[in-house]
Amino acid sequence: MRVRILTYLLLIILVSTGVQAFGISYQYMQNKTLELYPGQNYMFKLTVQNKDEEDIRVNIALDSAIATLAGGSELKVPGATYDRHVFFNITIPEDAQPGDMYNINYLVRPLGRGEGQVPFTVQYDRNFKIKVVPKPKEVEEEKPALIPEETKIPKWMFIPIIIIVVLVLLILTWKKSHQMSGRIIKKKPELREFKPQHPLKKPDLKELKPQLPIVEHKPKPEVKIAPEPPKHPEHIEHKPAHPREERVLSPHKYFHLKDGKSLKNLEEVYHALKYMSDNTFDHHVSSAKNDFARWIAHSLGKEELAGRLLTKATREEMLELIKNELEKK
Repeated sequence: MRVRILTYLLLIILVSTGVQAFGISYQYMQNKTLELYPGQNYMFKLTVQNKDEEDIRVNIALDSAIATLAGGSELKVPGATYDRHVFFNITIPEDAQPGDMYNINYLVRPLGRGEGQVPFTVQYDRNFKIKVVPKPKEVEEEKPALIPEETKIPKWMFIPIIIIVVLVLLILTWKKSHQMSGRIIKKKPELREFKPQHPLKKPDLKELKPQLPIVEHKPKPEVKIAPEPPKHPEHIEHKPAHPREERVLSPHKYFHLKDGKSLKNLEEVYHALKYMSDNTFDHHVSSAKNDFARWIAHSLGKEELAGRLLTKATREEMLELIKNELEKK
């Protein structure tokens, strides 16, 4: 009896140890419901914590019709780490109606640390709901205004204009060719009989002996070429020793800013953030979303950088993180 009680106590201690070492956290949602509008793309962040000193590997399984994992299904969490992130890319269909509900089910469980070892710890089987709400007015106003049918010019009105342009070109061409032909046609000159006024004398061969002039040859002066002045350090072209390899994106995966510019790599994101207006920045970054972090994780595959960007709220902090990433060799 005592042996059985001690066994139960040991099992309880092991379970409690596993619970304390591994855990997850996520953003607050009222009634476990997230409200999104039709066509909206949202990046949901899940934080994995490892209070143990040893590294662990975590498996993430996602079951949803409107969400996908941004990255692989396995995540390595180093020991004493509290900020490893998993991202769910949620996209609401354009034809969704306000009031529609979607379920997001996910399972997070640790994997074995060694061969033949089975982790004796808990796993997190969680879910939350997505409620479709009407699209905000400010989002509707961003759509480009269509040209009304009344202001469109009928195609048949262009036909007389084309005919007039062709006639003008033909007239100009005919005038130019007529002027050229008038210059070329000339009267044939009259041939006159040539009669010398004085009889020609037979030339003396001695007089025809050529007299060659004496030419004095002078040595050519040496031309000295001045050495090229050394370039200023500012004009020397510096090439990186180890260029970074980045993904080559197709145009339909570029990041499109509110002001109409398109970005295709991390360096362009840095310069756009540095010089964009506050209105454009506030449109893409707020307390509820970060479009730059979502695009960097989904399109560039930099989940770790995207996770750190989600924790920053100001432009200066985001620029510092991206600058450090660009300076890595």
